[in-house]
Amino acid sequence: MKNVLCFYAKETGQQRCALALDFDEYDQRDGAVPLHILLDQELKALSLIQGEKLQDTYYKSQIGNDVIVIYAAQGLKGWFSMKFELGKYAAASK
Repeated sequence: MKNVLCFYAKETGQQRCALALDFDEYDQRDGAVPLHILLDQELKALSLIQGEKLQDTYYKSQIGNDVIVIYAAQGLKGWFSMKFELGKYAAASK
């Protein structure tokens, strides 16, 4: 899953982005969880709710080094920063 998230982050062509996973909208038929790619403006608005630390971490992040992941699941909401890693998906993004 980490490799897939990093693949989408790289595909934005941006210096940084945050990825949002909405587990509340999980589609059992497809086995899919919606993935939203957030750029500067969306993240700035979200940080008003999630806190200033999210915005600070986002602006320090860089695709190729780390990725911000925001999630929502059954009333739980949060975020974390993870190390950037493409693994087997590296060749597909070239």
